[in-house]
Amino acid sequence: MNGASQEFAEQFGANLLRLRRRAGLSQEDLCARSGLHRTEIGLLENARRVPRGDTIAKLAGSLGVDPADLFTDISWVPALDRPAGNIWTRLASVRQAQDRAKARKPAADGH
Repeated sequence: MNGASQEFAEQFGANLLRLRRRAGLSQEDLCARSGLHRTEIGLLENARRVPRGDTIAKLAGSLGVDPADLFTDISWVPALDRPAGNIWTRLASVRQAQDRAKARKPAADGH
């Protein structure tokens, strides 16, 4: 898992654990309600797996919460507004910066 995915998994897991405990459910209870395996619940709560969309829907429905509640304190910053993570992203950022600089530069003939 890359850094952003790991951060997401950690916060999602913390949210899932908090909501499950608030509902007074054991992992086994949540499994019975959601149809997910207990191992899956444990992996999610311990930030060892990133959930799929259908898993999020099953968990939210089983906990009686809005799916957005599982995303509490999770945010995302567009790639152009964060430090580049790989060479291709960095290259694209450099090119975009160059293009912006060219656009700001006045024309040589003064027009």
